Amino acid sequence: MWETVGMGKPEPIVTRLIDKRIVSGKCSECDEPLDMPNVVKSAKEQEYELEVAFAKHLKAKHREDCMETRSMRIVQSIGPAPYRAICTNCNQQFKVTSGKTFTVEDATATLQAQFDAHECKPMDESQNAARIVREATENH
Repeated sequence: MWETVGMGKPEPIVTRLIDKRIVSGKCSECDEPLDMPNVVKSAKEQEYELEVAFAKHLKAKHREDCMETRSMRIVQSIGPAPYRAICTNCNQQFKVTSGKTFTVEDATATLQAQFDAHECKPMDESQNAARIVREATENH
């Protein structure tokens, strides 16, 4: 889906599917089960529910770890070259200047420089949920 560049951080892991829908998950860092609703919805809604449950878990259990381990995620490319990226911690966006022709290495270096120079302002839970929905709908 997207390439993440930088230090790792906890991620949600799907532990059970029913009819290709996520019904349970856990944290990759601490193996704690995520608190998901008992009602099974559409696959997209279940994916969203996993992300919401994971965001709550991160806030409660890994807040300091996540603040220190931000990373850059490439979210849009033009051909093989990355064009747009976000900070996985604060959702700030970075773009390669349009109108210029870049090599993959130049584009990556430009995005990385912007990422390295920014100061994180962490998102609250509602901003994170909105980001998850936006990212899920951008590619479909």
